[in-house]
Amino acid sequence: MMARRQRGLAQLLLWIRRLGLTLKKRLRLELARGRIWRTQVEIEPLVRGVDIGEHVTQISRCGYAVIPAVLSQEGATELLELVRSIESLVWTNREVPDRRVTDLESLHPSFQRLLAHPIAVQVWEQFLGPDMILQSMGSVTQLPGNSPEVWHRDFPGIFMEPGPSANDLVGVAVWMLDPFTPRNGPLILPESHLFRHGPEHAENQDWRADAIPLVGAAGSLALYDHALWHSQQANTETESRTGLWVQYTRFFCSTYSRPARLGVSSSDPEALRLRKLTRGTLRPSLGSPFVMPAVLGDLTGAGLFASRRSLRRHG
Repeated sequence: MMARRQRGLAQLLLWIRRLGLTLKKRLRLELARGRIWRTQVEIEPLVRGVDIGEHVTQISRCGYAVIPAVLSQEGATELLELVRSIESLVWTNREVPDRRVTDLESLHPSFQRLLAHPIAVQVWEQFLGPDMILQSMGSVTQLPGNSPEVWHRDFPGIFMEPGPSANDLVGVAVWMLDPFTPRNGPLILPESHLFRHGPEHAENQDWRADAIPLVGAAGSLALYDHALWHSQQANTETESRTGLWVQYTRFFCSTYSRPARLGVSSSDPEALRLRKLTRGTLRPSLGSPFVMPAVLGDLTGAGLFASRRSLRRHG
């Protein structure tokens, strides 16, 4: 009995410590929002000559597409400096090899403009519908010498077989603020979004020979299906590599974030897109990717669901 009480007390203390660390990180984010919100970064609204249909076809066939020079070098550099200033407030531990920041859309209007960028929105609307919404947004910086990731699919593909009914649930946009090279970029397996299983269920490892690095110059935009197999290799460059990720999803799916306020006025051309993307977002209920099971029929293996009232409010 005494040993059980001691274990219970130890678990309680560990939980309190983790809660304290979470609250400290959230406090640093709140401070960052107040300091950084006033910084201005110009985001180009549209790149001329981009063939949306070509990239939609590429994603359908291969699971990914890379569009070069969507941001100017100056714009990518300014966004990179903005991310660095946020990281300096959030990540006080300099030894952490991978620095991640979430809820970026709540920290600065430039990130809001980026998630509403017409190229990313127009491409993913072809898969997710015109009523798609933001699921989450964040940044990740891979420092030199970081550890590689395991091969995986993104949420919610990790919970289900990505057959025809499970695809087209989440689309990912990756904004390259640093050059993505063969020595620091992610690894992807083209056409793996069409498989009916994840890499953890592969019978052998022969498929690894077909993996390729996702590369592009700073300012490029990569788009990929959530079910595409991918991994982060170790960064063997001498400099860090930073990217911004935005996940879009269908209106009936759970989301992780919602801006505390919008940093664009109603007169800005992207204001309508931004309001549509961030309207009525929901936080996931017990890890469920969906709002209610009736929408997706028999896809019940993905978790629990929210109520019909949430769906009506969300739509």
